[in-house]
Amino acid sequence: MYRINWLRARAKKSRWEEESLLIPMEMNWTVNFFMRKAKEWQDLETGSLTKGPRAYASKQCAMWRQLAERASVLFNDCRVNYSVTSA
Repeated sequence: MYRINWLRARAKKSRWEEESLLIPMEMNWTVNFFMRKAKEWQDLETGSLTKGPRAYASKQCAMWRQLAERASVLFNDCRVNYSVTSA
């Protein structure tokens, strides 16, 4: 009985350790994805010849940049408030 509980506790600890490594990486991946999308729309904006598509691309570029900035701020606040300590 004790061995089963010990194995469960060890598995749970292992999962938490993995999560503590993955979550900061996922935060960075999210910000990088938003910035990549902003860059794609910026490239479309510069390549457009007419005003309509250029205006739409500009709006999309601004939206993705704002998402990246907001995510970065929130993730940094989260890192400060909830630091992960290893046992």
